[in-house]
Amino acid sequence: MQSDTVELFRTRLIFWAAQAQLAINHPNEALSSALMAYDLCVNSTAQTSNAATISALVLKCKKTKWEGRERDRIRRRGELLGELEEKLEESKKKELFDIDEMVANGEMGTVEAEEERESMNETYTKKVTDLRTAFAVSDPKHMAKREVPDYLVDPITFEIMHDRKSVPHLN
Repeated sequence: MQSDTVELFRTRLIFWAAQAQLAINHPNEALSSALMAYDLCVNSTAQTSNAATISALVLKCKKTKWEGRERDRIRRRGELLGELEEKLEESKKKELFDIDEMVANGEMGTVEAEEERESMNETYTKKVTDLRTAFAVSDPKHMAKREVPDYLVDPITFEIMHDRKSVPHLN
């Protein structure tokens, strides 16, 4: 009984670690942790209903990892795009650092700082999207973002299916 409780608690801790790793933009580590939590959940002797939640996190980690690869692929395609995105990233980091300094010096409150960070992240995301759109319009063949639809991801292995077969009465 106590072993089951420890096992469930360990699964939850690993799941939370995966969420935290994903939140700080470490998709590889998050995927590793999420898969570990999924494996613990599936092989658990305790009755649990967490498999769906954990598998959703695994898919989210995989998608984030895919988006990172896509971003790198697009950057490699266009050196200028990569340079401009790096400059935007540097600018964002500097502004975040400035906000942290203002909070540390007492010039800005934590709530105002959080609002500033959120606003800056939205602005940064919009700038990067606009930049990529401009490059995609100029070279649509190589700059278009590729996405993997959910129905092409195997719900058991979480891998992209290359030759999908479907059975009418099964998923």
